[in-house]
Amino acid sequence: MQASTAAYKTTVAGAAMTVDYQVTILLPAGPYSNLTLTAESLTVDRQLTTNMPDGTLLITGYPAASAQITLSGLVDQSDASKTAAWLLNPAESTSPMYRTDALGAPVTIKAGVYTPGNSIPELLTVFTGTVDDYTVNVQAGTVTVSCLDYRGRLVTAPALPSVFDDGVTATTVGPLYAQFALDWILRNAGFYSWPARRASCSLAVGLRGSYWPEVGTLNLSQGYDPTTGILGFPGSQDYVGDGWGMGLVNGQNTYNLNPPIVGATDLFMECIADIGPLGPNVWITDTGPGWVYTHGFAELNVSSASGISVTITNADAATSSTSTFAGGPTSGRHYVGMQVSGTTLLINVDGVTQTFLGVSTRANVTYPVAVVTADSAGGSISGVQITTENAAAQFNGSFTPTARFDASLNQMTAFPDVTGQDAWNVIQENVAAESAVGGFDELGVFQFYNRNTISSGASVRTITPTYSLKTLDQELGMSFIRNHIQVPVSAIQVQAAAAVWSLSIGVSVAGGATRQLFISFSNPVVNMDTVASVMPNGGGTPGLSYYRAAQGAGGGGAEISNLAITIQQLSPATAVISIHNPNPFAAWLVTPTAGSYPAPSNGQPNLVVGGRPVTQSGAAQDFTSSASAGAVADAQWPPEVDGGAETNPRGEQLLTIPGNQWMQDLTAAQTLAGDLLIDLYKPRPLWRNVQVVPDLSLQLADLVTVVDPVTTKVDGTALIVGAHMTASGGGWSQTLDLRATGTPGSWILGVAGKSELGVTTYL
Repeated sequence: MQASTAAYKTTVAGAAMTVDYQVTILLPAGPYSNLTLTAESLTVDRQLTTNMPDGTLLITGYPAASAQITLSGLVDQSDASKTAAWLLNPAESTSPMYRTDALGAPVTIKAGVYTPGNSIPELLTVFTGTVDDYTVNVQAGTVTVSCLDYRGRLVTAPALPSVFDDGVTATTVGPLYAQFALDWILRNAGFYSWPARRASCSLAVGLRGSYWPEVGTLNLSQGYDPTTGILGFPGSQDYVGDGWGMGLVNGQNTYNLNPPIVGATDLFMECIADIGPLGPNVWITDTGPGWVYTHGFAELNVSSASGISVTITNADAATSSTSTFAGGPTSGRHYVGMQVSGTTLLINVDGVTQTFLGVSTRANVTYPVAVVTADSAGGSISGVQITTENAAAQFNGSFTPTARFDASLNQMTAFPDVTGQDAWNVIQENVAAESAVGGFDELGVFQFYNRNTISSGASVRTITPTYSLKTLDQELGMSFIRNHIQVPVSAIQVQAAAAVWSLSIGVSVAGGATRQLFISFSNPVVNMDTVASVMPNGGGTPGLSYYRAAQGAGGGGAEISNLAITIQQLSPATAVISIHNPNPFAAWLVTPTAGSYPAPSNGQPNLVVGGRPVTQSGAAQDFTSSASAGAVADAQWPPEVDGGAETNPRGEQLLTIPGNQWMQDLTAAQTLAGDLLIDLYKPRPLWRNVQVVPDLSLQLADLVTVVDPVTTKVDGTALIVGAHMTASGGGWSQTLDLRATGTPGSWILGVAGKSELGVTTYL
């Protein structure tokens, strides 16, 4: 529900009101963007769209919003020739839009009411999007504009990192959640749940469901135990949180800075911290991994016990200082940043900066690593960035997310290769895998709501027949009932380390030259070895990258062992190999005859890329402890042990969720099947086109209470699955599509009058 004043709430609950609206289209040329005076009428439609059968929608789908605007009249009240049609006619030579168009132009629509005693209306944003299509009728002087929300800005999915969780406690780098992929795709399109990457970054890591950084590389991942402290393996790590997104808890990750922080230069660090009793904190150190230093370190610490502080220790100069932000918060989620230049330190918390003079200098050494720690389940950390920006750097204390996430309920083994696919479709498949809701709201912010949030939310408004409720028709159907749920699992396995690609033909590199080879793999690959060394006799260690080289095409001449060969992964299934030959003569990537290698290999191509292939379950030997056989999660009512859905008085009503490459965990699938069964095994009324007195603060997926004791006898809560608003000079109207969260008289835990079983409430 959008925020509004008490006066607004009182006005929209009343019998009469005066309405107003505003239409803005940011045209690429000319001074005419506020088109309110020409907006003859407008409609805004928002609907939860899903691939579930009609009537079964409660906790899955995506908001799809569209707007239709009819423009007429003058855009310039002082010139009768300058109509809306004149402005948007691309053939009109006197228009600033001559030979150009408004397609893709940002659109904002606001609407609201005049509250008592105010001459300025209280307006709420009801649509944010872009122009998708428009028709200019020059003779009538009108323009009809069709608009879509920001999903049109999500065009092509970027390559996702080849991160994985093989489920082996001693070797994994912590859990992997589907939210990380959502955040990665949305950031690529300009929608941020944590600040955009800063200039001169040495580390940028969001921690939105994975350790993987945008800048920098992982050095060591460790867990945390309240009794023994930092662990030697990351088994306890997890990611929690909602609102802005998930963050790391119960663990410590050491990252290699790229580039390292060199000398006692300017230093900038920032993070988003959910404050707990023991942290979180961010270090840079000259040694590592973990909280280890020789010459010195700098630490940004956030704690409910010790406050928000920065410690700088210079062992070479035997100096150390700790500076604590005065009056800082002790709980909740906050932006925290610091910048130090020489002996002057700035600490910024939520946009408020405090200055500290005379702090310790930093040791004049190289700081190659950063340590990010959240060692308490009571506090998490995300959005960490480290740079060498100076005191003129702008803090992100006023950062407002343009993408917001509930906690993801879907753990994964590895991400599918979606490179180049339609980004919006990829996002919706990701969201559907956990039966969530994900899409853009009225303000143009991407919102992800998990099914727990939606099903357990509180009612935001009571709709009664006195003023608010105008019409209500109840619809029930067999299509609303599903007493047997099946969720297929796209089980995959991260295989043991092996050679994932090998050279099949002889390749040469000229003396002093660098050559690139673009390669693809038959399966997605993770944990790829990115530097090739000379392959020893016996073939070397599986999973490592190797080469052999000779001066001659057939292996003749001297062996060459000083090539510099690196492999950069471009997507889960593609990579580029860069081969540099520092010698003045050509090098052939073949086994040399002059070496002590087996004779059959002499002159044969030799370049191998190592890694761990990701395959469908059953496609290869199972080397992992967590691989689940290809399976289908199943939930029935009655339970299968009691005869199953076939014995249900209504007969078996089967719902098979479409296969989804993002659903990889059988436990998560079983939980989803159970949640859907609870929601669908009894018919819940669908109330379509419920006409109400307009309240534009209501949003899709809001829960409302509908009470009509006289006519329909309805008394229950419902989910808003559709909202439709029209406005013109003559007024406005609004209809809602609602889906009841329970059957009539159903027992609802925690709701007064409905949580006591009796003659009017039922299980």
